[in-house]
Amino acid sequence: MKKAILCLMIFCLCFSLCACCMQHEWVDATCTTPRTCAKCGETEGEALGHLLTEPTYHSPERCLACGAEFGTPIPSFFEANGIPVEDRPSNLSVNAVVANREKDPSRVEFPETKIVFKSCTVEPSALRDGYETIKLTFSGKILPPPITTVFAVPAGSLCDYYTGHIFAERSSQGDETIELFDAVTIDGTEYTLYYSKEIEWLEVGGWSYEDNATVITYEVTYLIDKPVDYDGLVFSLRDETAWEPYEENNDTESGSLEPADVEDHHFFRLGIA
Repeated sequence: MKKAILCLMIFCLCFSLCACCMQHEWVDATCTTPRTCAKCGETEGEALGHLLTEPTYHSPERCLACGAEFGTPIPSFFEANGIPVEDRPSNLSVNAVVANREKDPSRVEFPETKIVFKSCTVEPSALRDGYETIKLTFSGKILPPPITTVFAVPAGSLCDYYTGHIFAERSSQGDETIELFDAVTIDGTEYTLYYSKEIEWLEVGGWSYEDNATVITYEVTYLIDKPVDYDGLVFSLRDETAWEPYEENNDTESGSLEPADVEDHHFFRLGIA
């Protein structure tokens, strides 16, 4: 009798230790662990697994349940293609084009002709809520060439850091202001830019083709209204090394950067802290 009672006590003790007296304290399953008893460690079922979002330009894959991150964000166009982007154009000095039309068009006659950075300011937009205005100014001077020579101001472009999108642009001549707008979609959000380019020739009178007596000076100003939370604006300026004949095109066009076409370009990321 005593032996039977002892066996029963041992059985009850083992049952209580192994099965929590049939009263498990279950902890819900997580992304990485199944449903688990907090008292005895017994498990039930399987881990839920991660519920992952798609990576974006600003964040890697992320689990919606636990917040764990995996991998890296999508590389931007410039990162993926190894194209350097500078913070500010403060030390910029590039060539303008001055070439003799009667000789080889690729020959630069006056390589000392330059366009240089003048100023860049950022302030809240006076026209649009949630926007800021970037004013970017370049200046330059050109020694008046002989009548057989052509000259041109280096062309600037606005493009997107993430996608390589080139915002709509149009060529200009003389004292002219061009006003444009265009949009780009980044990580599911559309950002619209409003911008203008003004070229002002400051001193052109009194010069002759014979003696090159007067220096022509000019100023190029870009006014860009961009959303405050858009951080992908890049300004591009080409260091001109040749002039090639072309037909004037007054159409407004947007496009995409191609890695093979960025040689001799300078890129500056604007509107970021």
